[in-house]
Formats: sequence, structure tokens, C-alpha cells
Amino acid sequence: MTPAIAEVPGDREVTVLLGAGASVEAGLPTSTRLTEQILNGISNDNHVGRSVAGALNMAVGAMIAHDTARGGAIADGIDVERVFAAVRMLSHRDDLEVSPFISAWNPYLNEVDKGPAPRLSSTWGRKFMGGIADATERAHRTTKLQDAFQDGVRALTRQNQQGTTFKLLEQAMLLQLRTALKIDAERIGYLAPVLTRSASNTRVATLNYDLSLESFCEANRIQYDTGIEQWSGGFNWHWNNRADLRLLKLHGSLDWQYTNERQGLDAFADDDIAVRRSEPSDEDLARGSSPALVFGHGTKLRAEGPFLAMLKEFDQFLEDSNHLVIVGYSMRDEHINAAIKRWVNSRLAPVITIIDPYPPDAAAYWDHNASFYSSLLARIENPAEHGLSPSSQLICETAAVGLLKVFGISSQTGTGESQIGGGIDGAAQ
Repeated sequence: MTPAIAEVPGDREVTVLLGAGASVEAGLPTSTRLTEQILNGISNDNHVGRSVAGALNMAVGAMIAHDTARGGAIADGIDVERVFAAVRMLSHRDDLEVSPFISAWNPYLNEVDKGPAPRLSSTWGRKFMGGIADATERAHRTTKLQDAFQDGVRALTRQNQQGTTFKLLEQAMLLQLRTALKIDAERIGYLAPVLTRSASNTRVATLNYDLSLESFCEANRIQYDTGIEQWSGGFNWHWNNRADLRLLKLHGSLDWQYTNERQGLDAFADDDIAVRRSEPSDEDLARGSSPALVFGHGTKLRAEGPFLAMLKEFDQFLEDSNHLVIVGYSMRDEHINAAIKRWVNSRLAPVITIIDPYPPDAAAYWDHNASFYSSLLARIENPAEHGLSPSSQLICETAAVGLLKVFGISSQTGTGESQIGGGIDGAAQ
């Protein structure tokens, strides 16, 4: 294995940012592969209506057609966050700011949103015949007959509200997402150099929703805190100072759930949203309850919930650090990118380390359509010219190998003993 490169000094303040690529080695799917799994899962689920499965196929197919028309390749796939964001927008498409300027949506949208044809309930016939019998016996119209008739008319003339099918689709996708992101904590032992780092109050920001980091910490008796249980609204984010690891889940978590149960609130109690740590059950999701997640594709950020507060805390993470380690992040979340830009522009020679086995071409920076990722790599190639520390580097390795190069082969506690057993050695093999 290549010798370690510029290991992080023990006194250097570091923030680690984890993207979806950081979990690939543990067996979790990439963002595009996750779209395929959800699509297949919904298509093969007998409990999901045909109109709901058709809506997902239509949405993904339209995205592929759009991308290929602009020169993209079918093999590139579709990012799952992009699909979630599109489904959520389509469920509220008439409320979008651009709606007055769109003369006609894809005509298939309205067909999908119609849902199944109206039908009478399985008990309506019995209730109607009972009403007739009651009316015959009493020789005049009865309330039973009238109620049964009105129920039948309402059932056959009921129109689905706009977006109903896409709201049902989002619930079905969330069920599939939770199944796809289940993982054994032992499989992420290669992240141990970060999670067991001896520096107090290690700061880790993640864009992933899964519970693998929490499971690893619990299995290895590492005290961690996400801050969600201390959040009481507003923009302040508070931490348990006794925690070894501060874990900031910028896009939410599968075990966070929206609730209106806010203590101490009188005004706005019905409208205010809090988050409690409680993984929604399948029944909760079926009833429309959803985990507190935000999908980072594009520029839209949810105003409700803790997401703006966490974004502000991420700025504070960076402000308190002189070294940012980025692992498996594709850099397509503009809010996160803006925070990184602010940090780079406000510090004297900050250190940036990117761990990515397949980075984009830094030369693409000179193209007028350069991505943020390419421009950042161009700066790392010539750090002195762009105000970065010469220690900044791109490590074209997997997360397992790259983290060992950055943080060293072992992660020591204050007594000189490793906090875990074979996790780090296993990751190095």
C-alpha cells in the first residue's frame, strides 16, 4: 500500500464531510443505483397501486429522456435525490412559482394523477339494499336510503386532489429507501479512523440518512450526539458536551420524525414543526407520516424543521476548523458548496483533503460550464495560487485507504490504547 500522506496532526481542528460515496464500500448503493433499487422494489410490490408505480416510471423516464437530449448518457443513471425532489414538486406543481409560465405540463401527469377509476365501496350494495328494505317497510323515504344513495354518488363522482398519486408515490419510495439503506454496523469499520479519533469533540457532518454511523458508535461504546434532541426551534444548535463525536446530519435521518408536540409553545403550536428521534413505522409511512429528510439536489431547502439551523451549524463547524476532509461527496448540493466557498474565502491558507477514487477532471475548470467540484480540484492542484495550504491534496483512493492515509493506521485514546478491537485492521486489509 502507498505510504501515508501528511497525516493530520493531533492538534489540528478537523471537520469531516461524508457523502453517499463514503458508504459504498460498506455495501450501500450509490445514489443512482438507489434509484434503480427503489424503482424495482415499487414495480414488484403488490401493495403499491399501478398508478403509483406508473408515476415513478414516468418520472424517471422523463428525466432520462431530458438528460439524453442534452447529451447525457443513459448509463449515467438518475440521482435518487433528484427523483425525490421531482416527485415532491410534482405533488404541488400548481403551487410552484413557475406554474403561471408553463402553458401545459406533460399530458401524462394528469392521467397519472387521476388514479384508479372511481368505484363503490364493497359494503355499499348491502347498505343500499338495506335502505330500500327499510323504505319499503315504512312506506316512505328513510334516512338510511338517502344516506346510502348520497354515499354512492360521492364515491362515483369523487375526484382525486391534484398531486395525490405523487404523494402516495413519495410514501412508497420512503418505505423502499429505508429497506435499501439498512446495514450492519460492522461493515463500516473502515470509518473508525474518524469515529474513534482521539481529538475531543470530533466533528463529522454527513449528507446520508442511514443509521450506520450511529450503530457503529453504539456497538463500540462511543458516545455521540446529533443535537436533534436538544433542538427546540430557531437557528441555534446545541450539543451534549460529554459526547466524543458530534454528528451533524445535514439532510436529516431515517430515525427522525416530524411532530407537532412542542413543549412550552402556546402561539403557533398547530403550525410549528418539531423533530423527535423516533423511526417512523411502516404504518406511520402508510398514513402519510414521513421521516425528517431533505433532498439536497438543486437549490431548494426546506424552511420548516431543523435544516436551516443545521446549515448554520455546519458554518460553525468550518469556522472552528482549519482542515476539511471531504469523503465521497459529489458536490451537487449548492447550500453545502456555498458554505465551503465561504470558509475558503474567509480563512488564511485552509487545508482541504478530498478522498475520491474517481474524481472529475480538474482541467474541466477552464470550461465555462465548470462544476464546483472541478474548480475546487483546480485550486488544490495549485494551492498557493488560490489561497489554500500546500498541504491540501486529492487522494484518489477508496474511503478505507484514504482515511488511513489522512488519520494514520491507528486511532489512539489518551491512554495510548485503541478504542475498538479489529475494526481498523479489518479496514486496512
